[in-house]
Order: sequence, then C-alpha cells, then structure tokens
Amino acid sequence: MQPDGQAGIVAGARPRIRLRTPGDGPLCGPAAGAREREVGDREGRDLRKDQTYFLWGTRSGDLPYLLYPLAGYEKADARKAASARGLATWDKPDSQEVCFVPRDYRDFLRPRLADAPPAPGDFVDREGRTLGRHRGLPYYTIGQRRGLGLGGERPWYVVALLRDTNQVVLGSETDLMGTALTVGGVNWVSCDPPSHPRRACVKVRYLHAGTDAQVTPLPDGRARVEFGEPVRAITPGQAAVFYEGDTLLGGGWIEG
Repeated sequence: MQPDGQAGIVAGARPRIRLRTPGDGPLCGPAAGAREREVGDREGRDLRKDQTYFLWGTRSGDLPYLLYPLAGYEKADARKAASARGLATWDKPDSQEVCFVPRDYRDFLRPRLADAPPAPGDFVDREGRTLGRHRGLPYYTIGQRRGLGLGGERPWYVVALLRDTNQVVLGSETDLMGTALTVGGVNWVSCDPPSHPRRACVKVRYLHAGTDAQVTPLPDGRARVEFGEPVRAITPGQAAVFYEGDTLLGGGWIEG
C-alpha cells in the first residue's frame, strides 16, 4: 500500500524509480524542473536485463504505484536469495524472446491464425524481382536471415514487409542499415514534451545498446529521430525508446 492509501503493482523487473525535485534541474525543457516529476532509472547494476525499455508508455503520474523490490539486485543475487528461501523457481532458466511463448513464435501463431491463415506471397529483391515464395507476413521479421527456405550461396535478409502487395523484400545486410526513423504515439515519462530538438540515446529494440541521436518533436504526438551513425534493422511496429544517461525519457512506436 502506498502512502496515499492507493494500491501499487509489484513486479519482478529491476528498474529503479526515484522522485525528481525542482533542484535537479530540467531534463527536457524549462518546465521539467519547475515541479516534482517522477523519473524511471535504468537498472544501474545489471544493464544486461534493462527492462526500462518496456516502461516508455507509462504515464509519469503512475510511476509511484509501480513497485520493484528487486531494484538494485543482479539476477544472480536474486536467485541466491530465492534459493535460500526454498523457492522452487530459483534456478529456472531465463526466458528468451516473448516470455509467455515457450517455443518458436511461428508455432505459437499458427493455430491461433487457423480461422484466417496468412496468405502466402512472393519474396522479392529490392528491384522487385521474384526470388521465391513466403508462408505469410506474420512469420517474418526485419533482419531475419534463417528460415527463409531459399537456396544459393548469397545470404538474404528480410529488409521490408509490404502489406499492400503481400511481399517480403530481401536484401543484403547493408540494406538493413538506416539513419533515421519517425515515431508516433510519443510519450514522455520523465519530463514535459520538449519544444525543440534534443539529443538522446535511442534504443530501437530491447537488446539494442542504444545510439546517439537527435530527437525532433513533430505535430500530433510524433517525433523524427536522426542517428549519428547507421542503425541495424529499424522495424516499424517496434518501440524506439529515448534515454538521457541512465534515465528513461520516453519513447514511441516506430512508423518507418
């Protein structure tokens, strides 16, 4: 129970939440330091499991009700404490990919799409030449190399999914590199929305280390992100998340 009598949500992730005060100074603009704001810190001690990436859509006013008792602990420490208390899951392997999908996600999707199975279509190169047939767009992701079923010595990578034509575009690893993206549905967790371009470290997926970028606000809750160096496999539908040092600023959904 929180000090104001409201219930909180306890989770096993390990981000640290702290209260920002006016004396801390602004993060995103003059208004950011003018009143108390809640800030979600990255995990500090164990950045291999930086789950703050998934908090970008949280409203700043909700952060005091998110409780993370394992904050500041490395996974090994948490396992040791669980073992000492006789918890059966103390040595359970870490989940990979989507934690609630215990096997290949394609096998997970197939029975759930049985009533409206994905339509097969063409693999094409960037010039539009047909290379083969694919099993349906949901079974592929940007950057994928394995499981394409194409022969030949040249390695092919998925570089785009075209819904309008039901095509999977293949190319080289170089074709996966991009220097800019646009995000929609932007949410600023730790500060007021900036009115001018600002620098940030931007992650385009959970395990991406992050790349320095300029984030320029656009109308309608959107932003343009321009990277200082090429980034691999920018994928529409995934989140781009903004950081200042170890502090989560916010993020949005990649549109393209």
